[in-house]
Amino acid sequence: MPEYDDNNSYCLRTYSTLRIFSGEMLPAAVTEQLAIQPSRVWHRDGADTVAPRKRNGWFLTTRGSVESKDTRRHIDWLLEQLNGHEVFLQGIRAAGGDTDMMCFWHSAGLPEGGPTLGPAQMAALSALGMTVSWNIYFDP
Repeated sequence: MPEYDDNNSYCLRTYSTLRIFSGEMLPAAVTEQLAIQPSRVWHRDGADTVAPRKRNGWFLTTRGSVESKDTRRHIDWLLEQLNGHEVFLQGIRAAGGDTDMMCFWHSAGLPEGGPTLGPAQMAALSALGMTVSWNIYFDP
């Protein structure tokens, strides 16, 4: 088991968001299929957003649910939520949708350090066919 750094001195705060984008499948259908309440959704018709979207969006964030400055904890939590839903996620992508994780990481401004992925996260993400991206912020 990897050693986590929940008090990572290189990080001020971090969280991760599972994003599921679909063309035809409505966010309510994603919620029903996963049996998980999303943190937020949007509809491609724009009824719940400022501007119309090209696809429907379903989002689950670790913000407020995982208290750690180690991104691996946040990704692990999202991966746990997806356990047993591999075929569903493949179906979303096969129908032209996308699934990924977007991670927010706020640097403490130290000269070294950054978010980490371990072999366990990489293997699980690969098995799900999921990419991970980071928005990394530095204070001036």
